[in-house]
Amino acid sequence: MNWKLTDRVVAGAVFVYALVLYVLTVAPTASFWDSGEFIAIAHGLQVSHPPGAPFYMIVGRFFSMTLAPILELFRDRGTIALAINMVSVLASAFTILLTYLIIVRLVREWQGPPEDWTPTQRIAALAGGVIGACTFAVTDSFWFNAVEAEVYALSMLFTASVVWLIMRWSEQARQEEAMLRGGQHPFGLAANRYLVLIAYLFGLAIGVHLLNLLAVFFIALIFFFTEYDRADWSPAQRWRGIVIAGVISSVAFLTIYPGIIQKLPDVVGKTGMPLLTILAIIALVVFAVYYTQKRRMQAANLIAVSVLMVLIGYSSYAIIFIRSAADPPIDENDPETAEAIVSYLKREQYGATPLLKGPSFDDARGQVSAENETLFPRRYSPQPMHWRVYAQYDSDWEFFWEYQVNHMYGRYFLWNFVGRASDEQDAPAITGFKFVLLPLELRRAGERRAGRPGHHRLQVRRCGAAGGRHHVAQRAGQPQRVLCAAAAAGPVRRALPLPARLAAGLQRARALLRDGHRHHPVPEPDADAAAGARLFVRRQLLRLQPVGGHRRDGARATGGGDAAGQGRDVPKTRVAGRGRAGLRGG
Repeated sequence: MNWKLTDRVVAGAVFVYALVLYVLTVAPTASFWDSGEFIAIAHGLQVSHPPGAPFYMIVGRFFSMTLAPILELFRDRGTIALAINMVSVLASAFTILLTYLIIVRLVREWQGPPEDWTPTQRIAALAGGVIGACTFAVTDSFWFNAVEAEVYALSMLFTASVVWLIMRWSEQARQEEAMLRGGQHPFGLAANRYLVLIAYLFGLAIGVHLLNLLAVFFIALIFFFTEYDRADWSPAQRWRGIVIAGVISSVAFLTIYPGIIQKLPDVVGKTGMPLLTILAIIALVVFAVYYTQKRRMQAANLIAVSVLMVLIGYSSYAIIFIRSAADPPIDENDPETAEAIVSYLKREQYGATPLLKGPSFDDARGQVSAENETLFPRRYSPQPMHWRVYAQYDSDWEFFWEYQVNHMYGRYFLWNFVGRASDEQDAPAITGFKFVLLPLELRRAGERRAGRPGHHRLQVRRCGAAGGRHHVAQRAGQPQRVLCAAAAAGPVRRALPLPARLAAGLQRARALLRDGHRHHPVPEPDADAAAGARLFVRRQLLRLQPVGGHRRDGARATGGGDAAGQGRDVPKTRVAGRGRAGLRGG
């Protein structure tokens, strides 16, 4: 049996599977968040929010010019948006293909050369690649990004390409060294052309998203184990080599970011002669390539060529500033001057995030204070809307573990690789084990009745029996707590008749509003009680006046001590229908 042909056929089948899946589920036009912006800036070559995505913009423009006319043969409108959405579809399908190839190549590292495999081992390797790639294809985040105009799909393609290329380099480098029998320096191998290509892909990937740069550390480890690791080394020697590889990879990472990406434009801008400075830097790198090649300095030459390739890929950013000078309709931050360009690339409009030391939330004052500096601050946001969330935690360390690690990372990880309960805000993961479900969100529910917030940035939220969260309506600049139906419902005895269960839901809703809790755990949501609670919430919301000004109202709109009104200015609230921002069900 021709196993090489079989491997290619299976890889092609995996690619077709992913492509069909994403084509069938692709967004027909613009979806929420940044997709509409990316469609507009790609089609018109305009300037997006900092730090921009110039290479994605170029690829999107190519698709809007070539694919959109073809789509017009099959549909009347929305062809440009669909064409640019197809960038993510194709990029994700190729990423799944590379994932299959990477898994099979990892099996080679474990089982040895394919020539020595038994038929069972070959089938196991192919099956492992298919299962891994097809599973990754339908993970929550990857599938979500594969069907809309976003940069993450193309960024994942770059990452997968870099990983596959370094593994291919490793195989060819070993074969070449075996033929040379140690007579060639590792930096002078012909296989190193893969390393140069990887450097170029890093430069291009900067024009999409910085995610790709994280592969630098993986590349360093592969390089170390391929070129330097020895079978007769002791564990101490091997770990010393791994640490050195980590240090070198960290230097390479910092050279690219923030070195080339942020510091280099800053230095160029401060010289007062940006064009001459850029030309001088390019000339210096080109001379370094020539000099090291002439002197046969193989290691230095490989580094110089790699830096040059990163700069060539990074040059895609020139289109941002060229198009900004043309003043397109979308010209965010208007990066035309040297100062504006540096600010654009350094993301200054987003502010600084303290990582190791900075101000933190003062529990005594109930706000973030500049005087309260601490190491590893986690509760540092200056926005009052976040302080109400910070106040529910006793320390930065507790906020870090319970909210950032458990709720945001652990739950998100399980969403992708285990299961997700629903598409509601803060939906829990589905694992099949009860002890895993609630601890990720409500680990200290027994110590404190308040739950874990994960949605304080949203002003209007969706309700659902699985969500158990709160809607927020604005009241004179302060969030007014309106209880979500499912949270209000709570557990209700199923033995009660339907009217009694609905009444129990109403009673539970009123009780929670009187308590004034932001959250309430819902171990087993009850549909009937949730329906009763939705009825109660709908009644209370309808008491508010339509949108169109302020009033002074002493009536209690929600029947609790923290209800709307009570003699304070209340903006009018519109009760939405069954859309994404309105109440659902009921």
